[in-house]
Amino acid sequence: NAMGGRTVLESVHVLKLSGVEQRNMLEQSTRPEGPWIPDYRQFEETRDFDHDVRHVKRSARSVVYGVARLNSSDWNESEITIDRSAVVFARGGNRAPGPATELTSTEEFFTLDPLRILLHAAAAPDLHTEPDVDVHGVRHHVLAWQWNDGPMRVLINADSGLPDEIEWTRSYPYSFFLSVWGDIKNRLSFDVWMLEPGGLRYPRLWSLERNGQPARQISITSVALNPEGAMV
Repeated sequence: NAMGGRTVLESVHVLKLSGVEQRNMLEQSTRPEGPWIPDYRQFEETRDFDHDVRHVKRSARSVVYGVARLNSSDWNESEITIDRSAVVFARGGNRAPGPATELTSTEEFFTLDPLRILLHAAAAPDLHTEPDVDVHGVRHHVLAWQWNDGPMRVLINADSGLPDEIEWTRSYPYSFFLSVWGDIKNRLSFDVWMLEPGGLRYPRLWSLERNGQPARQISITSVALNPEGAMV
């Protein structure tokens, strides 16, 4: 109920987000402990939960793009559309099949989105609770189940009732960089919860760790629920 209640969560069929992201290129940096090569992105993203379709417009900038013979002083723009089985990548008016890793990313975004994670938990046949844990000095209740043959845990803040963190372990066999790491322990943290129209509470700051290292931080600057004409 802290997020607005099940009825509010189930009423969102399309979610449109805009924001900025910093991704640490853990896989391409010289030292595992950092510093890491940063990749900066601006994005506009639409998630159609009813049809499992995700559309993303990105503008990215990094020193790596200069190495790749792109102008690193400019924002490199692209669009990508993902459904259950296909990825279409577009840049500069050209379209091509996109990487299979986007299918995995979309599956995770659709499952782990704060709008959906507790609904997925409620539907899990093996859902169970685990002993409470302390995170940043605050007690959290723990929901756990199996997802994609690996453990999934959601940490619920005992004071606010909000899902502060999600932990899951999985491999990424289709990722050129992540596949060599085998099973990866992921932790996604949510913060800066804001009250959106319709009574929904939604986090504006997402932080992802992989194997204990900071992988990316996403700041969401605008949220639109079921926007007119936004079906993808």
